[in-house]
Amino acid sequence: VRRELLAAAHVLDLAELAINLSEHHSTMGLMSPDYAKLRTWIAAQGGPLPEELPPGLAKMGVIGCQTWKTSRGKVSLVCFVGENMQVAHLYVFEQMPREFEKGGVPSVAEPRLERAGNWSLAVWQDEGRGYVLGWAVEDGQVPDIGRLFRA
Repeated sequence: VRRELLAAAHVLDLAELAINLSEHHSTMGLMSPDYAKLRTWIAAQGGPLPEELPPGLAKMGVIGCQTWKTSRGKVSLVCFVGENMQVAHLYVFEQMPREFEKGGVPSVAEPRLERAGNWSLAVWQDEGRGYVLGWAVEDGQVPDIGRLFRA
């Protein structure tokens, strides 16, 4: 049980880092509706790229991206826009913390869904990278972020 709590605390740390990046670094490195162009720009900056997008996210349009260096290594952000102009923020962490090497974070098939302040979040890992998908939640809203992981 203690190991599960430790893993959950580190997952929250990863989500908190994504929220902190979102709230304190609001500029985009590149604005474009072309996902291939965004991927090329991120790669040129040396940022980590998502290998595979959740099915619902892949159907959304893109609006921009950014990269940073953090205590977790390099991080990339791709912003997607959906119905009602809702913006989804996908953070890709270059590497997962060592604590996750033994499977503390689920796969994209079963992401961990969380709520932190005014953010609805999904956290998962794939190929050694950590992912945090989030969107801001207005008072009274209960968004189903889990629907982005269904085809």
